[in-house]
Amino acid sequence: MRYRFLLITVIVSIVLSLPVLAVSLFEKGIIKGTIIDSSSGSPVSFANIILYRQKDSSFAGGTSTGTTGEFILNNVTEGNYYLKVNLLGYSNKYISGIKVVKDKPQIDAGMISLSKSVLEIKGVQITGEKPSEELKLDKKVINVS
Repeated sequence: MRYRFLLITVIVSIVLSLPVLAVSLFEKGIIKGTIIDSSSGSPVSFANIILYRQKDSSFAGGTSTGTTGEFILNNVTEGNYYLKVNLLGYSNKYISGIKVVKDKPQIDAGMISLSKSVLEIKGVQITGEKPSEELKLDKKVINVS
């Protein structure tokens, strides 16, 4: 009788813990891709890749590209996301519609091209003033110009 109660308790515990176990068995997703320059086709090094949740635009992760332009975002939970890719000297690029699900935890964003952003300024004028008094080692010089 005592063993039967123990056996029933163990079986009920296992059955009740199955939904929790099924959720925890989901592998975290991976998002990978390559960033290239749109004009030359060469890889873009050290670009920032920021992952946002689609529903509320909250930060979900981030990384940067290596010297080969490749990036990998690990440990992405199930959900809908979008990427923001930026680098100084290039226009920002947004990639939407990224969906991480149990059936397909690995997403390949492919080749993402960034276009250069040129900002020109007219010119720079540098002005300066000479101090009215200068202290030298052995004298005090007063400038009257």
